[in-house]
Amino acid sequence: MTTNRPLPNIWASDIKVEVYPDFLRVSGVLPFISKEGRVDRDLFTEYLDWPRHWEKRGGLRSPHIQFANSVTDAQLVAFVRTFGPVAANSLEEVVSDSWTITCLQSLEVLRRERRIYAAAMGLLTELEKEKSTSDLETIQCCIDQICDGCECWPREWRNEAEWRSSHGQHPPNWRFDTRELEKLHRWRWSANKCPNPKGFPDGLSHSGAIYCGHNVLCSLVNTFIPEVQYAGIAAYEAPAWDSRLFGMRPVLYYILRQDYLRRGGIRLCANVLCNKFFSVERGGQRFCTDDCSRKQRQREYWVLHGATLRRKRLAARRVRIQKGRKKVQ
Repeated sequence: MTTNRPLPNIWASDIKVEVYPDFLRVSGVLPFISKEGRVDRDLFTEYLDWPRHWEKRGGLRSPHIQFANSVTDAQLVAFVRTFGPVAANSLEEVVSDSWTITCLQSLEVLRRERRIYAAAMGLLTELEKEKSTSDLETIQCCIDQICDGCECWPREWRNEAEWRSSHGQHPPNWRFDTRELEKLHRWRWSANKCPNPKGFPDGLSHSGAIYCGHNVLCSLVNTFIPEVQYAGIAAYEAPAWDSRLFGMRPVLYYILRQDYLRRGGIRLCANVLCNKFFSVERGGQRFCTDDCSRKQRQREYWVLHGATLRRKRLAARRVRIQKGRKKVQ
């Protein structure tokens, strides 16, 4: 992961969100560098910085982890208030003394994008395991959720391309047409048809769910094309400069790209009542917080020893009852 400081990867500054029943009206202002020279709400920089501001069990703080774990509308709205829209449905620009951007972000699209991203992150966590311990059904389920969620991407890509063309802008810096969707569906079919190719002829050795899962992840991260940029000090790779016009989705998938290449950076909490994603701080870490670790250990202890403890408590209760009866007599 690069240590160079890329140009700011933010949607706008002074982000304001108006919440309606079915959509969010999101507005922001450019330029996005404050008078003091600070750059706030930079999603990629916060991803780079969270390990540097290390605190024990802080793996839930990385912004892409927050997005994947945002299971309620309130959490999603909070993410948009901080970083801007994820995949806007429509966009308008108002040029005055400063450049004001306003867009409409459908709540249903926001929920869908969160489901796709969480499925991609879940797929990543399974693929990082040893082949013998990967759960093939989980991999298949994640691929299914990704394919179902991406059904709308070709239409969204066409809408953005048309808007950019009508406003004299460059074409979108991401591409997902029907051919890309068909490619995903072929990997989906192969993962479900032959999830475990062990014992099959060599010609089918590339049809297993694990192999298909890797290719699905590659298709997702390759959809959003990064570029090499130079800011006067060093060159670095980052999401394309104007790719965030319709939202922060390209930056989220660039971060997923970094996690996929880095390997071993994301886990699912082993607490069965939590199941949140978290960034790994040390080898062998299984829980996102100390509280989750304690509760899961207590739960496992009770499963192993609960029956014995209940019998002892019941026996002790009977003894107390009998002693009480003797005193009454």
